Parts: sequence; structure tokens; C-alpha cells
Amino acid sequence: MIAILLCAGFGTRLHPTTKNTPKGLLEVAGRHILDFQLPQLLDLPDVKEMHLVTNGRYVAQFYNWIESWRGKLDKRGVAMHLHSNGALMEDERRGSVGDLAFLLRTTKIDQPVVITAGDNIYRFPLRPIAQQFLKGDDNLILALREESYQVRQRYAVVEFGEGDRVAHLHDEPEEPPTEWVCPSLYFLQPQALNRVHEYLEQGGHYDSFAGFLDYVMEHEPVRALRKPNAEAWLDVETRYMLKKANDVLESEPVMLEQEAGR
Repeated sequence: MIAILLCAGFGTRLHPTTKNTPKGLLEVAGRHILDFQLPQLLDLPDVKEMHLVTNGRYVAQFYNWIESWRGKLDKRGVAMHLHSNGALMEDERRGSVGDLAFLLRTTKIDQPVVITAGDNIYRFPLRPIAQQFLKGDDNLILALREESYQVRQRYAVVEFGEGDRVAHLHDEPEEPPTEWVCPSLYFLQPQALNRVHEYLEQGGHYDSFAGFLDYVMEHEPVRALRKPNAEAWLDVETRYMLKKANDVLESEPVMLEQEAGR
């Protein structure tokens, strides 16, 4: 299994905080945001390779961050590769799907992957989710129950078909059809990755992962694991959300769920 961290955004909604610091390296409760994610990714089954995609502005910061983890990466036998998409300005950005396409053009990936954005903190263990994903052949996303109508309007909203199968992802809908939102955490099989370039060639939006997954659904199953507590996910998109994450984790434990038997 391979982990992909998409960290090439410019964080404009967090300016001026992100003028010289990428979102993933902002501090929450005394730790970089990515410092919450990496231990979870290192704990996934059989992960031996990670790829972090950034833009041209933040290469040095991410290089230094990776070096700060070098000892633990080496101890686990995990190779971390840093990729710059070359963008230096906001209007040069490639978007989440575009960054994944950039990575796939330069790197051969033929294994199942977990893809995550660098501005998320997951307060539940990822290992059991990865184990469930690796037992089957389907692609897997998460669906978190979000009570706030206004919050649901800002995310991809999951519409279910039969059982846990996803019928459609509504990207930032004006009228969210369900209470289930999809965080930026995706478990994809190699055949889904093979559809990235054709999705873009057929006019798919370079910055809509929901649009890409809808395209994947036309050809193969995407299933969703439901979690009822949206508070188990902290997304740091704005200064308000950064402050909220900091306040929460300064007064509460990082993990709201623990893996059984560990």
C-alpha cells in the first residue's frame, strides 16, 4: 500500500498565516498538522512508500519537515518522496486531481493507495479502515454525519445507493441531499488511479475530487464507511477553523476513538 499526501495548495483562506508556511505545517496545539497524520499513515498495513506533492513555494519547508521524521521513517522502512509541481503562484495551481495526475505521470504506482490532504486531522484510527479496504476490490471513502446544513454546503456530500455503495458525490451543493459529508481521505484501487488522466482529458475539473470519484463510479464501485461523529475530523481551511482546531486539541484528547485490541 502507498500513501499519497496532497499538499500543494496555497492556503489563501488562511492568509497571512500561510504566506510563508503551508497549511500542513501550521501548528495546532503545539504540533504541525501533518504531525497528527503521519503516525497514523506509518501504522497502516504494509506501507513502505509515501509521496508528498507540494508546490514550488513550499519545497524547502516540506523537505525540512520530512527530515525531522527521517529517523522514524527509516526505522519503519518507509521511503518518503517529495514532489514539487513547480507552481509558484495561486493562478498556477493544478488542483487536487491535477496534482494526482502530475504525480502519476512521474511515478509508477501500481498498488492500492490512501490519499489524504495535508490540512486534516483525523481523530479516529485509520488502520482498521485500511484493513477493511484491503480485504476487498472496491474503492472506499468515508461518510461523516454532519448536522450543520451550512457546513454540508462546503463539502462533498454523499448520496447512497444500495447498502454502503455510493451513488453520487455532490460537490459543495446548495441543497445538500443527505447529512453525510466526505472528508479528503480516499482509499483507491490501482484501476481507479488509471482513470485520472482520462477524467481530465474528458473535461473533468482539475480541482474536484468528488467529480473524479463520480467518474470512477461509472466504471467500478465506490463504497463509503459511515461514521456518525463529524467531530472526529478537524479540517483546517480557514483562520476560524485553525483556531477551533487549536482550542479543541488543547483541551481534549487527539483521539476520540481507539482501535480495539491495541
